[in-house]
Amino acid sequence: MTENKEKIIVYDETKKITPKEAEWLRQKFLHNLIVGSELETQNHNREFRKKLIETIKPNREYGCYNPTGVHSVVSDGSLHSSENVEIIYAGNNFSTEEMIKQLTFIENTMLNMNKYGTAGELLDGFYTDERTGQHMSILQVKPFRVPELVARNIYQIARIFCSNLAHLTGTGIGNTPLRSNSRQYAQLPISTAKNKNFQKLINDVNNETGDYGKYSFLNIKKNVCSKDGEWVDDLFFELRVADRIMSPTIEAIIMQLLKAITMKACNVSTKGLILAKQEFWNDQKEIYNILQNKDKKQVTEGIGKELTEQTNTLLKFLRPELDEIDKALYPTLLKLSKKPLWVASKVGKDKNWKEIEKEYKKEYNKHNPNNTDKQLLMLITTNDEFLNENTKEETIKTWSELLGIKETTTEQKINKLNFEWNNKEKCFIRRKE
Repeated sequence: MTENKEKIIVYDETKKITPKEAEWLRQKFLHNLIVGSELETQNHNREFRKKLIETIKPNREYGCYNPTGVHSVVSDGSLHSSENVEIIYAGNNFSTEEMIKQLTFIENTMLNMNKYGTAGELLDGFYTDERTGQHMSILQVKPFRVPELVARNIYQIARIFCSNLAHLTGTGIGNTPLRSNSRQYAQLPISTAKNKNFQKLINDVNNETGDYGKYSFLNIKKNVCSKDGEWVDDLFFELRVADRIMSPTIEAIIMQLLKAITMKACNVSTKGLILAKQEFWNDQKEIYNILQNKDKKQVTEGIGKELTEQTNTLLKFLRPELDEIDKALYPTLLKLSKKPLWVASKVGKDKNWKEIEKEYKKEYNKHNPNNTDKQLLMLITTNDEFLNENTKEETIKTWSELLGIKETTTEQKINKLNFEWNNKEKCFIRRKE
């Protein structure tokens, strides 16, 4: 493997777009594309699911702002039980912080319903296992025409770095870094986008992967192309490789990574169609297969270090776009690359998701360029169960560590924001005027 992207990437210059077109599209993608996700979660209690719907209040509309960001809560046949849950999070195009806030509410709602035994084992509630995944989508709410070359480049970037996206999104819930069912539900397509327009690529991928393209690593079947094949009139990409991640911060930064890929596709389209050298692509296919089939320990001891270095190459490649979206994304993703969930091996049917979220929310906040007052206000108003403690002192200590400021400073800022501790509710509430 090599860390130098110039040695692994070449361009087919047959077709290009102008820098002016690329800039216009990049701005449209930055401000008008919505990043969302389908969150699959196991559950065996119909009443829990009913209560979840009542609490989250899905609005069943795309592009219409909803405080929780949820479109709908449905059962999922692929999870083998009518009581299992798929939460369709429509997302937003506002900010990473807003996504984290919405996803925190969703994840907390589920985790706070869980019932545990004296040993901490889950007796009843929501959990992840080898059957649950997280399908992250990017779509246009108000369609605008996109050159088919740009759509092909979105596909190519995801395909070229397939094992690195798997590295960042695998949880190691089973014996392998990626859940066992990903072999069925995230098949790696054979087709390259070279020497064909986007409509022909869609047809080829659909014929190569299960359920006519639905079970591809990157589902592209819902894209609507113009009759002449030169444009995509309605853009839609669904990254299906991700395991179910019940950490709001990690969920949000991966979704923003997907948006960064679409923006990078605009920029590279001025050079042509992005391609990987054959040696590198063969390497990627082999690694992807290893992540799906080899024991976690074997992977860590065998290619773990090289895989992290290669994933860092992807992140450096996308850094300009990541920084434009949110300057805290790149350093937080670097941490995830160095310490992916599948290596940590903490995930499962217990409370360890709270520990993981604490760690990554702290990392994100450390690099967040927004002022601490804004971050503190978000912590107070979300009433975040991942972060709030049982006492005022413990809460202030936790928040101070996250914000990187002194406890006395945190308390002063809380007072300035006009909040006070409520012993009954075990949280800060706004003072009455």
